[in-house]
Amino acid sequence: MSFINVLKNGEIPDKKPKKSGLTSYDEFMSKKKKPEPVINKNITITKPKTFGEIQKLIDRLKNGQGVIIDFSETEGNLAQRMLDFLSGAVYALDGSMDRVDNKMYVMTPKGVEIVSTLDS
Repeated sequence: MSFINVLKNGEIPDKKPKKSGLTSYDEFMSKKKKPEPVINKNITITKPKTFGEIQKLIDRLKNGQGVIIDFSETEGNLAQRMLDFLSGAVYALDGSMDRVDNKMYVMTPKGVEIVSTLDS
């Protein structure tokens, strides 16, 4: 029934009940699919020497790639600072970090699990 007919006849049409009780925006948002996180299956192995390399490794983690870092050729204090910086980034990204060897670590983004033991 159009608005003009309502004015002419003086009748107010019955309101239609909402289907689900949701607003049209809520219905639109509930139908919208959330993108699945893209996990890249590449793993980068590196022996960093500068903080510029560390920033590139963090970018790789942000893009869903795993990273293995070997600090065996990095000076002690610099290696510790790099490790502190990387561990903060991994924590902020909800990733995980495990020690592989004395000066080697594996870092993975959120959604990638590191299994440390094998079932026989």
